[in-house]
Amino acid sequence: MHGKLLFCLLFMLTAGPPPAPRAAEAPAVASAPPVRSRLLASRQGAAAGDTLLLGVLLEPAAGWHLYWNGRNDTGLAPQIQLSLPPGVVFLEDWRWPAPERHLLRGKLLDHIYTGRLLLTTALRLPDPLPPGDFLSITGHVDWVACLEACRFGSDSLSLQLPHCLHGAPAQPSAADGLIAQVRADLPLPLRVGEAGLRIERGESGVLVELPGARSLAFYPAADCVELLNPLADGEAIGERLNLRLAHGALARGALRGVLAELVMGERRHYFLDHPLDPPPADPTAAPPTAERPKE
Repeated sequence: MHGKLLFCLLFMLTAGPPPAPRAAEAPAVASAPPVRSRLLASRQGAAAGDTLLLGVLLEPAAGWHLYWNGRNDTGLAPQIQLSLPPGVVFLEDWRWPAPERHLLRGKLLDHIYTGRLLLTTALRLPDPLPPGDFLSITGHVDWVACLEACRFGSDSLSLQLPHCLHGAPAQPSAADGLIAQVRADLPLPLRVGEAGLRIERGESGVLVELPGARSLAFYPAADCVELLNPLADGEAIGERLNLRLAHGALARGALRGVLAELVMGERRHYFLDHPLDPPPADPTAAPPTAERPKE
């Protein structure tokens, strides 16, 4: 993480500042932040014992992009910190939509979002609710956004939901539909055998095959087994991907990340979490010679 932060700082310095605004442009427009962030909820109020969906919406300005929380050569993903009222608990980690591959000069590879990014999670509210008339959630989100150059930023987050009357359900909010749609489009878990998926470990790499795909791309998660060259190997025409492992037969871990499939003009995304067994033994290799017992 520290190395990536240093790289990102160097990238900012070497990329140079963004173009100076034209004289006709107002200074306030030129200094506007490249990202605006908001905290959203799926309900208008807080009901005791309810499950509440939260979303952090980050909206980059035109041309700017944000980073995925998987493997990137340069950028850092948004970091969210929230302060929850007593008794309110997270039911899951933040859920990330599928990103897209972004190639840079110098054979660098990032996975990014070029439009608005909505990160979601689920909370369980206590029964009874904490004292007071409102459920207050506060925090901040730190982000890195890039165009020709990169900028670091931080936005405060705040949300107050009025307590529902005892026994009354919380009504959907204006953001409920957006949150539901983004969660419906999240990458689906896919295991070997489902939809014909085949993952086969070889001596120095992994074969991923999904029948019927016009093209495949793989976006490695942060804890994916180390790949030798995800830039060259991570995208291919057809239904097969050959991913070389950084340490060949010695590589250990799991093939973990997002698999993007293009079929019938539609892009579909799946999440792979496949443990990699050691490569199969060479049947032609001579068996090990037993040691003679010492006399």
